[in-house]
Amino acid sequence: MTTYYMNSVLDPECPWRSIPDTEENILRDLERYTLDPIFERYGDFVNRHPQWLREYAEKYAGLTSISGNFLTHSHAFRVYTDDEALISRIEAAVLRNKATPAYQQARAQLLADQ
Repeated sequence: MTTYYMNSVLDPECPWRSIPDTEENILRDLERYTLDPIFERYGDFVNRHPQWLREYAEKYAGLTSISGNFLTHSHAFRVYTDDEALISRIEAAVLRNKATPAYQQARAQLLADQ
């Protein structure tokens, strides 16, 4: 299995420094903060069949792209993986987040602003 965590995040223990992102960081924030629905336009958070740019196509072939950010909390996450268990855990957390009234309200506002 292959997994690349592409972004860094603030260290919750020492917020003045950055650390590589982790599954735990992503899942924790998916439970705490509302996703930004704009990412529905860019693979809808979990894109199992991304279209890679030519220079990345060979390196990331067969990997799922997981990416997004939150409305009021800065934690841009980007993961490329073929670990089905990891994909399923994050995908389930994303679906729970999208089912919240806060996400639905943000999505409705985004659509109204178009």
